[in-house]
Amino acid sequence: MARVINPTIHGVLDYALALAFLLAPGLVDFNDTAANLSYVIGIVYLAASLLTRYPLGAIHMIPFPVHGVIEAIMAASWIVMPWLFGFAGDAAARNFFVAAGIGLLVVAALTDYRAASVRSYAGDERRSNLIDRRQRALTVAVDRRIGGFDRREYA
Repeated sequence: MARVINPTIHGVLDYALALAFLLAPGLVDFNDTAANLSYVIGIVYLAASLLTRYPLGAIHMIPFPVHGVIEAIMAASWIVMPWLFGFAGDAAARNFFVAAGIGLLVVAALTDYRAASVRSYAGDERRSNLIDRRQRALTVAVDRRIGGFDRREYA
């Protein structure tokens, strides 16, 4: 299957889906169980998106491929939640959960999860450059003081 969704588009879709889970209970009038579950999923999904190492992630803790595995598990669970939690009789909530699960499985199948691991983001790149400069400066400082004299005087 072609991997046509890049990490940036995937991030936009993640935040949109988290928002949908947070807003749907009020807009469609889910029953209490479905509404509470939807709010929890929205918050967890938003947190996972913020913690993912991709262009729209804020903290970059979760590698993007791991994010993909988590999403696949979440999507499959959403499809069966109406029956597991007893709100399959609420057609609006049931259809929302099943559609969200199927939609996320499709997005997961079409996303290039390796694209984010190959690319370095600006914050990560600046941090690694700073560490490299500090390590080089330390090495030069140690080299200059070998034998108790400064080699610059003799070079």
